[in-house]
Amino acid sequence: MKRNRLALIIAAGAFLAWMSYLGAKAWQYRHPPVIVSRAQLLGAEWDVIADVAADPADPKKPALNVTVREGLHSAVEGAAPRPGQTVTVQNLAAGIGYNGAGEYVLPLTRRNGLYYLAIPPVDPGAPRSFEPRMYLLTDEVRRQFADIRAGRG
Repeated sequence: MKRNRLALIIAAGAFLAWMSYLGAKAWQYRHPPVIVSRAQLLGAEWDVIADVAADPADPKKPALNVTVREGLHSAVEGAAPRPGQTVTVQNLAAGIGYNGAGEYVLPLTRRNGLYYLAIPPVDPGAPRSFEPRMYLLTDEVRRQFADIRAGRG
């Protein structure tokens, strides 16, 4: 009888430890980490850090005019938006990832003289393309952009 009680106590302790570990992991990832889309960066000509303001008509959406703070990557020399320049990103309101006014990393492309958030290339197996994404500037997002552009990611 004593042996069964000891085994029960050990099993209950192991179960509580396991549930505590799982609870801690769930609490840690209540906000999932942001993962930069490598496919989206294939279509981007420039990666810029820009100040994005809220749209005065709808504060839950971004304003289309953004102010470039820094250029992270340029695939096309000479045509990149310069720091301090205000550009209009045509499809910014349709992009996902906007969490209020602040600094964002925007993968941009240019068509017919207009700037757009880069759209990931069409996947032959997918029924439709994905929405363009903007990334709230954090140290982790900056590191991911640097790693991908350097060929490490």
